Amino acid sequence: MLSSDKNIFVSIPAESEEQVLHPGTIVSVEDKIYTAELEEEGLLTKAGQEVLIYYEVERTFMKELAWIQAVIQGDPKPAISFGTSGRPICTDNRACYRVPLAIKNLTANVGLEEGCKLLEVSQAGFAIIASHFLTKGEFIEATLCYGHGEFSGRARVQSVKELGHGRRRYGFYCVDEKMAHGSLPRGLHMISMAVQRDHLRGSRR
Repeated sequence: MLSSDKNIFVSIPAESEEQVLHPGTIVSVEDKIYTAELEEEGLLTKAGQEVLIYYEVERTFMKELAWIQAVIQGDPKPAISFGTSGRPICTDNRACYRVPLAIKNLTANVGLEEGCKLLEVSQAGFAIIASHFLTKGEFIEATLCYGHGEFSGRARVQSVKELGHGRRRYGFYCVDEKMAHGSLPRGLHMISMAVQRDHLRGSRR
């Protein structure tokens, strides 16, 4: 099922409470060892580490246990070589995974700050880079901008990380639950699913 030019996601166990899907593309296969270029730099991977590989087969989302053979500092993109150590398993809860948005150039308005860079989304929440100071547990109004639409609702600050130079990385949990038109839950669901589909089909926005 895995083959050269196949678009995949790599999930690193124990990386966070939510499973994060890091996009990549298989560039070569030799003796059942796959080499995949990754879209992100600085992932905490090392030789011998177990990871999960996600991919799509005939519109079915699959996962497979794998082990990293080597980490390659490629140019321009980093890469890993890996082998699989289990059978592919169908997984139907893909909307719950958190997806990085580094190459999508999407933004969010959070509180009084507009145009914040949107880093990650899942059905449950999102992460941004902002300069305004917010405290953990604080409730704010948020609007995600996607396509020609805006999706607004309430969110709670779940994590805060100082990045330096007055910049902070905030993780938010969506408080609202109703999937109404223009609601934050609807936007989170639409964006996370669309980004996964776009990557697996090899398209770029």
